[in-house]
Amino acid sequence: MNNIRFTAGWGLPVNPSPHGTVWVLLSFALPLFALAGLIVLRRKLLREKTVLFWSLMFVISVLLATGTSSILARPYSWFVLNAPMVSSLGWVFRAADRWLLYAAVFYALILALLVTYLLRNRRAWRNLLALLIIGLILVSFVPIASGYAVNVYNPTVIPGSYDQVNRSLAQRPAARPLWLPFSRDGFRYTWAPEKRIGAFDVYSSNDSLNNLQDIFNQDNYYYWLESLYSKTYLPPAEVLNKEIMLDNDLASRLFLPLGAKYMVFDSSVPGTTIATKLRQDTSMESIYRVNNLQVFKLDPAGSVLTAAGQTVLMNSFYDELALAENFPPLSSRGSLFLSPGAECETTGRAGHQRLPPAFRHQLRL
Repeated sequence: MNNIRFTAGWGLPVNPSPHGTVWVLLSFALPLFALAGLIVLRRKLLREKTVLFWSLMFVISVLLATGTSSILARPYSWFVLNAPMVSSLGWVFRAADRWLLYAAVFYALILALLVTYLLRNRRAWRNLLALLIIGLILVSFVPIASGYAVNVYNPTVIPGSYDQVNRSLAQRPAARPLWLPFSRDGFRYTWAPEKRIGAFDVYSSNDSLNNLQDIFNQDNYYYWLESLYSKTYLPPAEVLNKEIMLDNDLASRLFLPLGAKYMVFDSSVPGTTIATKLRQDTSMESIYRVNNLQVFKLDPAGSVLTAAGQTVLMNSFYDELALAENFPPLSSRGSLFLSPGAECETTGRAGHQRLPPAFRHQLRL
């Protein structure tokens, strides 16, 4: 029922379900008028192959749009997750309501034929009926259209502080800024709480070290480092009594694997608890601050690429934390960190060699 009314969906960024008796009743205008069109024009439509084709596509799209919540649950799940060749593209179909694109074409075709049929007749009541159909259908989309207009497509004024920081970093050669907090699918910034804005819309245009693929994986250095300093959702581990367990001069050394020279902290991200700890860290120097953004210079700073002079086997990222706490930065220069769990290969003068199962993680010092 929700599919034929176009009220199905994830609810993000806008909930398509209408609220209130009037809006719920109006949401049936689209399918009811389309059904009326099929009945009134049934003799003519049965001879039109185009209408028959889109009627079939309508039925198929409505069924597919139910996804794993109806009679096609098992076949759809197999098609998206396990079918040969197709399953690798299953993420494309994760929002099943996207199939309703074909239903929209069917509605447009049938309603256009119905309104044209009514307007061709010079009788006033038929013309008024055509205008009434058009009006009710347009009004029925007011809730979802207004939701997108207010929360998605309304222009957002990005604060000028981002441009100022961008210009400041542009004057520094090979700045390689690192932005905190690390972003996955964007934030609801305090300057635009009504919508989710991707962090890449406000990042510096300089070469940035932030990316999406590594950050989306929870088993990564980004996620561990953020959880070390602040509370995160389902953290890999939580350090209690951070004031005692973490020294106040570790941040720059922990940022070294990311190869950054500067770190930009954005305080307009709500819910972050990392600010106080970072500002107390003596290994970073605050060199620029404007409104919600603060730029820190890391000491020591990372480099893009270095040759590994020694190899260190570690069992977890906490081994890096122990190393940073107990040894000066220079003692780890050119270190290659290996952790069990993955295989890596190398090719040298001796030919193709397979290293012991390990995941290469290099501190770029």
